[in-house]
Amino acid sequence: MSTDAERVYHAAMQLPDDQRRRLVGRLLESVDPDADPDWEMAWGDEIKHRIEEIDTGKAAMIPWSELRSELMEDRDEPASD
Repeated sequence: MSTDAERVYHAAMQLPDDQRRRLVGRLLESVDPDADPDWEMAWGDEIKHRIEEIDTGKAAMIPWSELRSELMEDRDEPASD
Protein backbone atom coordinates (compact mmCIF):
# COMPACT_ATOMS: atom_id res chain seq x y z
CA MET A 1 0.00 0.00 0.00
CA SER A 2 1.31 3.46 -0.82
CA THR A 3 2.29 5.95 1.87
CA ASP A 4 -0.81 8.03 1.08
CA ALA A 5 -3.05 4.98 1.40
CA GLU A 6 -1.39 4.06 4.71
CA ARG A 7 -2.05 7.57 6.06
CA VAL A 8 -5.69 7.42 4.96
CA TYR A 9 -6.07 3.97 6.52
CA HIS A 10 -4.65 5.06 9.87
CA ALA A 11 -6.81 8.20 9.85
CA ALA A 12 -9.91 6.14 9.01
CA MET A 13 -9.18 3.74 11.87
CA GLN A 14 -9.60 6.67 14.27
CA LEU A 15 -13.20 7.18 13.15
CA PRO A 16 -16.16 5.69 15.04
CA ASP A 17 -17.49 2.39 13.65
CA ASP A 18 -20.56 3.92 11.98
CA GLN A 19 -18.46 6.48 10.12
CA ARG A 20 -15.99 3.79 9.00
CA ARG A 21 -18.90 1.70 7.67
CA ARG A 22 -20.20 4.65 5.66
CA LEU A 23 -16.71 5.35 4.37
CA VAL A 24 -16.29 1.74 3.27
CA GLY A 25 -19.58 1.95 1.39
CA ARG A 26 -18.53 5.12 -0.38
CA LEU A 27 -15.15 3.66 -1.30
CA LEU A 28 -16.76 0.52 -2.68
CA GLU A 29 -19.20 2.59 -4.72
CA SER A 30 -16.27 4.53 -6.17
CA VAL A 31 -14.68 1.37 -7.58
CA ASP A 32 -17.96 -0.24 -8.69
CA PRO A 33 -20.24 2.61 -9.73
CA ASP A 34 -22.40 0.35 -11.92
CA ALA A 35 -23.57 -1.88 -9.07
CA ASP A 36 -27.13 -3.09 -9.52
CA PRO A 37 -29.32 -1.17 -7.02
CA ASP A 38 -31.78 -4.09 -6.77
CA TRP A 39 -28.91 -6.41 -5.89
CA GLU A 40 -27.62 -3.92 -3.32
CA MET A 41 -31.08 -3.64 -1.75
CA ALA A 42 -31.52 -7.42 -1.66
CA TRP A 43 -28.15 -7.87 0.03
CA GLY A 44 -28.98 -5.12 2.52
CA ASP A 45 -32.21 -6.94 3.41
CA GLU A 46 -30.37 -10.25 3.73
CA ILE A 47 -27.74 -8.72 6.00
CA LYS A 48 -30.43 -7.19 8.24
CA HIS A 49 -32.16 -10.59 8.40
CA ARG A 50 -28.94 -12.37 9.37
CA ILE A 51 -28.08 -9.79 12.02
CA GLU A 52 -31.58 -10.19 13.47
CA GLU A 53 -31.10 -13.97 13.64
CA ILE A 54 -27.79 -13.49 15.43
CA ASP A 55 -29.23 -10.93 17.86
CA THR A 56 -32.21 -13.14 18.71
CA GLY A 57 -30.10 -16.28 19.10
CA LYS A 58 -31.73 -18.09 16.16
CA ALA A 59 -28.38 -18.42 14.36
CA ALA A 60 -25.65 -20.59 15.83
CA MET A 61 -22.33 -18.81 15.85
CA ILE A 62 -19.11 -20.73 15.23
CA PRO A 63 -15.79 -19.23 16.33
CA TRP A 64 -13.46 -18.58 13.39
CA SER A 65 -10.73 -20.79 14.86
CA GLU A 66 -13.16 -23.74 15.00
CA LEU A 67 -14.53 -23.15 11.50
CA ARG A 68 -11.04 -22.76 10.07
CA SER A 69 -9.96 -26.06 11.66
CA GLU A 70 -12.99 -27.83 10.18
CA LEU A 71 -12.32 -26.36 6.75
CA MET A 72 -8.69 -27.40 6.86
CA GLU A 73 -9.65 -30.94 7.93
CA ASP A 74 -12.16 -31.19 5.07
CA ARG A 75 -9.54 -29.96 2.64
CA ASP A 76 -6.99 -32.51 3.79
CA GLU A 77 -9.36 -35.52 3.74
CA PRO A 78 -9.25 -37.68 0.63
CA ALA A 79 -12.41 -37.63 -1.45
CA SER A 80 -14.70 -40.57 -0.73
CA ASP A 81 -16.43 -42.30 -3.62
